[in-house]
Amino acid sequence: MRQLIAVMVLCSAALFSQEPCPRPKTIKTTGTAELKVTPDQASVQIGVERQSIKARNAKAAVAETSRKILAVLKTRGVEDKDIQTAYLYLEPMIDYRNGLRITNFTAQQSLSVKLHDLSKLDDVMDAAVAAGANRIDGIEYQSSELRKYKDQARDGPRKLHARKPKGLSQHWAIRLAIHTRSRRCSEKRATIHS
Repeated sequence: MRQLIAVMVLCSAALFSQEPCPRPKTIKTTGTAELKVTPDQASVQIGVERQSIKARNAKAAVAETSRKILAVLKTRGVEDKDIQTAYLYLEPMIDYRNGLRITNFTAQQSLSVKLHDLSKLDDVMDAAVAAGANRIDGIEYQSSELRKYKDQARDGPRKLHARKPKGLSQHWAIRLAIHTRSRRCSEKRATIHS
């Protein structure tokens, strides 16, 4: 038992007598990049809203108008794959003054339409309004080459990071080196055999 304690004390002493690893000297840099891109396509939210005393009638009116809008969009060259229903919403309108009494129902439907030719944007919106749309909920301009531009934006800071430390090292006359652990610092383990 005494031998085991003696071995443990010696191993502990050997472990704590080693000098600690020096912290590596580092230079940290950060960077950002911004690209301004001219959009070449758009996503338009075209909506229809109708009210009726009966929920069924409000929804039917919205469905009928939406069909007319879809037909008009197709005549303007918009393909089926570029049209999606964003949402369909049916809500009772409640009069709180006379108790909780439903006065009518509001139905809303929104279509998300992707246009690959921005020159058609005004024509498509005018045609949709003429077909019965009474809401343009938003227009989001986009680029068909978004992936390429994101990669370019990411590469900007990488190139900047690669140049910054070299420039700093020349300015301060310091040497940059790849940090590696010394053998002495990485072997701080003591094993105990019983």
